[in-house]
Amino acid sequence: MPDEILIQTATNRADLAAWAAVKKQVDPLDRVTVEELEHDLDVDPATRLLLASIDGDVVASAIGKSSKAMPDTMFAMVRVLPAQRRRGTGSALFDAITALARERGLGFLFGRIDETDVPSLDWAARRGLTEIARESTLLLTWVRRAAGLHHRARTGSAMTSGPTRCPTREVA
Repeated sequence: MPDEILIQTATNRADLAAWAAVKKQVDPLDRVTVEELEHDLDVDPATRLLLASIDGDVVASAIGKSSKAMPDTMFAMVRVLPAQRRRGTGSALFDAITALARERGLGFLFGRIDETDVPSLDWAARRGLTEIARESTLLLTWVRRAAGLHHRARTGSAMTSGPTRCPTREVA
């Protein structure tokens, strides 16, 4: 019998903490705080942060929000804890995000996947997502100076997770 997957919208601080915890485990170089998520939701209340649970345990998260850079497109990311993959959770979240895009009249989904994450690239390809671009990562090192806060950019070996692929798919 397949696992029962519960999909819900993150609506309170505890939900946001669970969402951030999944992101931290799946992508430890790109952490987010509850306060940052609250700010993002205040700035763009149409953003949806979803959680997926199995037997009461949060095992995955997703985000869906209208892209400011690409018209008719929803930025979407699905993250499933590695030990919880291949149970249908990512597919359930993907279906929920696709339905949200369709409900909003958006024609495309856009997301990012690290190019070294072959299982996730294969997962995306099985859902009809195709690569449209590659991005390089730039790591900024912040230093405090007497005159205020400044930043210094480093490239080359300072890349955090390497280039990423940007898959997209038309919403059917």
